[in-house]
Amino acid sequence: VDKDNNFIISFLKEASATREEVRKGEEIAGVFCDMEGTLFLSGVLNSAVLQFLQKLEGEGKEITLWTDGNVPDLSQLITENGIHYPLYAKRDFAGAIVEMAIDDMDEQSFSAITKIYVTKFIRVQDVPN
Repeated sequence: VDKDNNFIISFLKEASATREEVRKGEEIAGVFCDMEGTLFLSGVLNSAVLQFLQKLEGEGKEITLWTDGNVPDLSQLITENGIHYPLYAKRDFAGAIVEMAIDDMDEQSFSAITKIYVTKFIRVQDVPN
C-alpha cells in the first residue's frame, strides 16, 4: 500500500465511525494481540512479541490474535510461522472490554478506531524482552 500513516489513520477513523458495537459491554478474559505492526512487522515475525505471548500462555492466559486486515491472508502467515493461536477480525469484538491487548497504536487511538476497550493495554514497543 502506497499510503502514509495519516491517510491510513484517517481511513480507519472514518470506517470505525460506523462500526457497530456488536459485543457492547461484554467483558472478555485473555490476551488479544494485533497482527500487522505488532506480531509481524512488514511480514516478518516479531520474536519478542511471540515470546511474550508464549510466556503469558504459560501463565494460563488464553491468547487470541486479531486484525483489521485480511484474515485469510494473515491466517496463512501465522500457519507458515508455526503459530497456533486463533485469529479473528477486530470488528467482531467492537464494544467489548478485553483483559489485555497488545497493539502498535496508542490506547486512545486504538479504542477510538476499534471501539474495543482494554483493562491492560501494552503498546508493542513496551513489550518486555
